[in-house]
Amino acid sequence: MWTCCSRFAPRRVPGTRLMLDLGRPTPLGEAIQVARLIEGSGANIFWWEEPLCSTDDLKNLAELRQRSDLAIAAGEREMTAFACYGLIQRRAVDPLQPDLTWVGGLTEGRRIAEAARLARLPWVPHCWGTALHFAATVHWVAASPEGFLCEYPITPRTAQTRETKTPSPMMTDLVRESVKIIDGKAIVPTGPGLGVELDEDALARYDLTHR
Repeated sequence: MWTCCSRFAPRRVPGTRLMLDLGRPTPLGEAIQVARLIEGSGANIFWWEEPLCSTDDLKNLAELRQRSDLAIAAGEREMTAFACYGLIQRRAVDPLQPDLTWVGGLTEGRRIAEAARLARLPWVPHCWGTALHFAATVHWVAASPEGFLCEYPITPRTAQTRETKTPSPMMTDLVRESVKIIDGKAIVPTGPGLGVELDEDALARYDLTHR
């Protein structure tokens, strides 16, 4: 872990802030030690994502946030608006990271965004799925006064290599034209519905319905 943290400073780019996801939820005591290493690295960290398992560790997540100078991001594993409310009420995160496909879609997503707004808590949605998921998330952020960032899955991960260098077909094949990204900014689709058109042939290729 120290080797990882010690590499942050030499790789700094002026004006760049790192969103850190170690992909390794840890116990509270170890997470505090890691936080100290990160804080001492000199890197400009925007947030540390999912340091603990937020669903089972709400109390400890709030304590980590209080005992660290780092912004703590979590919420992608929450499956209801009520679970997200718990994170908001305990001030356990900053920012909150709900995922539309887990919390129940746009209706629940709007409720979560409004709750975060009333609590003056920033939120940045988690999005690591299909082109439809991304299109819906872009609309969600655009329709929310406090929406300012949206995660975009550039490359997929596989069980064998953990990551690949080509976009996932779930991001490229399911719709005839994906949401445009220009200079790091998503262009909100203006067509009917989510603004993207399903590719019926692609859907047929990935259909797992038992006939």
